[in-house]
Amino acid sequence: MPISTASKIQFEYMLGGGPPAMVTLPESSGQTFLPGAFLKLDSSGHTVKATTGTLATGTYLALQAGANSTADGITEAPVIVIDSRTVMSGVVYHATTASAVTSSTQYGDRWPLVAATDSGDQCWVISIASSGEGAWILKSKDATGTAYGRLYFLLSGISEVDSPWAATG
Repeated sequence: MPISTASKIQFEYMLGGGPPAMVTLPESSGQTFLPGAFLKLDSSGHTVKATTGTLATGTYLALQAGANSTADGITEAPVIVIDSRTVMSGVVYHATTASAVTSSTQYGDRWPLVAATDSGDQCWVISIASSGEGAWILKSKDATGTAYGRLYFLLSGISEVDSPWAATG
């Protein structure tokens, strides 16, 4: 299964239960993101598709496609506000299919989240090609050993500590 727009990030659940925080934010003009895209606010307070950099506080998950409007603020983007309790799932990605598999050795590690260029930058994936910030892996959603399988994760840039399980304060 190659990476495609069907490989988008999915909201799964909140640690501790309950619904996620959802809001609508004014959309920047010309936005063509898909549901499951990571969004940020631009300097004028309008949502735009996040394409690079660390995903941290102030990151949102799109619930519907961008409207591609002709001016800022014409449409509202419904989003999930991502915090340190927001569990999502993403597809494991590597340059070769044989290496792009879920593994129990990935649990508890951090792997980079990258915009997949072979999907036209329309989805983010968990890149196991190198270590880095992005996703703290909790466990597999699909059976271990699944090529392009899904892993449950938390955004690693949300917390100020090196582990989502570390004590704060």
